[in-house]
Amino acid sequence: MRIAPSQDKVREDEGLDCQRSRRVSTTPLTELLTYYRRLSKPCNRGLAAHLTLAQRLVQEPAELVALFTRSLAQFARYSNPTQFFHEGELSGERVALAGEPVTGACALVSSPPQAEISRTVHFAQWVRAMGNCEVDGRPELTFGYIDRELDCLRTSPGQLLEDGTQSKRALVLDLLLQNKTDTTPILAELKIREDEDALYGLIQCLSAAAHLATASQQTRLRNVYGVASALTNGGPYLDLYVIFFEPEVKGLWPSVLRETLALRDELMKQAPITSVIRRIELLHASLGNTGLEFTLAEQAR
Repeated sequence: MRIAPSQDKVREDEGLDCQRSRRVSTTPLTELLTYYRRLSKPCNRGLAAHLTLAQRLVQEPAELVALFTRSLAQFARYSNPTQFFHEGELSGERVALAGEPVTGACALVSSPPQAEISRTVHFAQWVRAMGNCEVDGRPELTFGYIDRELDCLRTSPGQLLEDGTQSKRALVLDLLLQNKTDTTPILAELKIREDEDALYGLIQCLSAAAHLATASQQTRLRNVYGVASALTNGGPYLDLYVIFFEPEVKGLWPSVLRETLALRDELMKQAPITSVIRRIELLHASLGNTGLEFTLAEQAR
């Protein structure tokens, strides 16, 4: 059955018209993307710096909430609902069937999965092969695979960001997943072993959400991937997962995790966040005898 009942079909047509009539000369540079870029600079990296920042944000979550809210509004004019998140785009008036991404829309993931996980594609192989990935003690968090390494700001032809820098791969989402109970799309950032920390992953997830939760991008997720729930009226529209695969838990890493979990809890008390994001989960992953095993990060400390 196609995803486009009458109400969705109207939104689809409006989205296609929007793409044709609202071509823009630049890609919006949102405040949250600027914040994320700043966090990526060498002078702002490291566990000590991130611990200090996380502690401050726990006390002042309104700062991050305001950045998220303004960024949603800033990115609202960006419209490309027929374009893939890799190369290519929809042809004609076709859209994805429910739960079935359009052929050619997803990045290649070979099978069977590799025994060693050192890159996002290796982790994606396992998630895709498993079908249902369960989180210990939390059946409502069970998820499945859709796509990997999405270029969130991709448009064709390419458009520079408003500051003149390249938009291509300026914001790449590690994994697009889907809740197995109600098909809610999950934006996931993956941290493999020594790769960054909890705060960095949370900011990445929030940045991706600010750029994928606008009306046009919801339509794009539905058109390209067949995620019907992306067009839920009134929200929330997304779940966010930060996944740590065999992290190096040493030094200040557990402290950054603790403060990031506290920040998560504060953010989920804020209506501007919860109107868009249903849940934010931090997960620990390891490779066991039967595949990937997931637990809540706070339980794995």
